[in-house]
Amino acid sequence: MMTHSALAQRCEGRLFSREGNLCLVVGIDLESGYASVSARTESGPQVTQMPLSEVVACLAAVPQLKLDGISSERLKARVLEKDDGWYFSTREGEKGPFASEKQAQRRLTKYILMAQEEGRSDRAAEEAA
Repeated sequence: MMTHSALAQRCEGRLFSREGNLCLVVGIDLESGYASVSARTESGPQVTQMPLSEVVACLAAVPQLKLDGISSERLKARVLEKDDGWYFSTREGEKGPFASEKQAQRRLTKYILMAQEEGRSDRAAEEAA
């Protein structure tokens, strides 16, 4: 069985996605059973307290989280401007319009994180199913 300090070491600094937002475990308080989690939301960055059990469940739920391509050039190419606004392309089609290129890019990142949360972001896994 894992000790509490080992659990804290395994969680601190780890990333997970929750409701399409990238979250970082910044600290663990073993006595209270809560973790400090930093996330960037529409209103900006914020640190919230989450029960440690919930954090562990979030980390375990999305072990395939991939951040490699979130800011890649290939991803930027998926954002396009049309006459009525900005869009981003997905396997399911175009999403939009959005008021600005930056807003479309933010929504594309959120879309990718949500797809990973739902387990539908790995093309190889989709093709095998």
